[in-house]
Amino acid sequence: MIQIVTAEVRADSEDLQLDAEKVVRYLLHRVRKPYELVHAPYIKQLCSAVGEPNAAQALRRLVEEALPGSTYAEARLRSLILRMDFDDALTGEEAAKDAHLSRRQVQRMRAEAVRMIAYRLRALVDGGWETVPVPASHRPLAELAMVAAATSIPLTSDWTARFEREYQAFARARERSHALEMRAIAGSLHRLASDSTFTLALRCQAEAELRLGRNALAAGILEDAAKRAFDRKESIEFAAVTWLRAEIHHFQGATETAHELAAGALKVLKPPCSEWIAGQLLAARVSLARRVPWFVPPEADVLATDSNGAVSFAVVEAQLAAAHSDWKRVRELAEPALLRAETSEFDGAAAAAAAVLSLAHRACGELDEALRLRARALRALLRSQDYLCANRLFGNVPQVGNATIEDALLDVLYERIGLLVPQIVNDDADQIDAVRRLIAEIVARALDRFRPRRSIEAAAERVRALDSAFASYGPSAFDAIEEMLTLALVALAGQRCWSGQHPVLGETLAGIRQAFAGCRPAGLLVGYPASRLGGALEPSMIRRLPVIDQISST
Repeated sequence: MIQIVTAEVRADSEDLQLDAEKVVRYLLHRVRKPYELVHAPYIKQLCSAVGEPNAAQALRRLVEEALPGSTYAEARLRSLILRMDFDDALTGEEAAKDAHLSRRQVQRMRAEAVRMIAYRLRALVDGGWETVPVPASHRPLAELAMVAAATSIPLTSDWTARFEREYQAFARARERSHALEMRAIAGSLHRLASDSTFTLALRCQAEAELRLGRNALAAGILEDAAKRAFDRKESIEFAAVTWLRAEIHHFQGATETAHELAAGALKVLKPPCSEWIAGQLLAARVSLARRVPWFVPPEADVLATDSNGAVSFAVVEAQLAAAHSDWKRVRELAEPALLRAETSEFDGAAAAAAAVLSLAHRACGELDEALRLRARALRALLRSQDYLCANRLFGNVPQVGNATIEDALLDVLYERIGLLVPQIVNDDADQIDAVRRLIAEIVARALDRFRPRRSIEAAAERVRALDSAFASYGPSAFDAIEEMLTLALVALAGQRCWSGQHPVLGETLAGIRQAFAGCRPAGLLVGYPASRLGGALEPSMIRRLPVIDQISST
């Protein structure tokens, strides 16, 4: 229940402004409930000040006075509040679709309007409709202009600025290699795209799906984007699409084709845009696979030392040094790069830096540190969910062999599964050990498809016998677990499989799902009053009580 502050708002402090905003939201939520509205805080003062006995009409007058602008952008903001709160003509989702905004942007714009209405309300409480100065930080005109996003309105610089802001957010997500965030922002770009930016929106969607391992979907979108860019003579976008096609060929092992496509794209892409940086990094990885020299382009010197581009170039240089067994150079480049990447949350660069450092420590005989860094690389990779980053993460050196997996890597996989199946957090030591053994058997069978089934069947039966929460709740997350394990195997074993296309994992998890069939979630017995049970609780009556799924031990 919302606590309404009824003390008079007189001081011009931030706390009292927040109180006034609470009151405004309280009034707007009750504008279509006359009985509640007439008893709301400040409504009597409002009716008296505007000379309007009807509470709803007085509140409408307050909104119109607080948002008085005559420009189209300000009129759209005022219309948004009136249609959503007064007329009940739009839901938040409908308002976003009508204005070509994301729901997040609609909420942000509504919050700005509430601030302005709250300032006007405070002016009223102070004794009249005199203007209360509004700090610039509370009334950004650029934010107000963003509302001018209707289909019937010609494109303006404000529309372009909003799309550009979303694209900058997409580029930041790319720097962090956060594939899921990229897909969410790409959806917003698609909604906001105009005719001139629609190709860019398509390309962003394709890149996000590609990084998530949805190769077939990404390829279809890329084909549409390439055709559109070619027809419209959009050379930059066509080059960017070509770069993504090169990424697909590189992932699938067609290094010569990837080299030709990347070289063609880099002839058009200009530094220091993010696509140019990504294209250069791809060219470096392709050169490494083709065992030909590659050098950091001089244009990279303008990049800030803590930027994603500079960190990524340092990591690529370290990978090239590792190919020549120059382990001293590897550590000189990769150690500071790893620190900068983790500090800035560049998960893809952090995974690559930790991976090449693990190779250096292994070559120098420091096995414990190598294992620790390998687990560190896998943790950053799984956090990013980026298949392009996973491709040849450890070069051509398989990190798991003989169908085994070390405890350090098993810790990372179990930790990630704990996010997908949070109920296992309450498992005891024996249950945890059983689930870990099952994960190890799943990975072992993915590495060796001829491994006898009886070992994985025994591991699944042990999980079920110990009544682990994984047996009850795990099957609902098997699709996400399959994607996560496929990504791990791409990095650790060099298996080139896109999401959902692993030849063994799907079959293995289907067998485990069948083994777990019939497992019911643990239940909590809820106390019932004797009056509802008709007397004392008999053992035979327990089966008729409702079962509540176990959420936690409390």
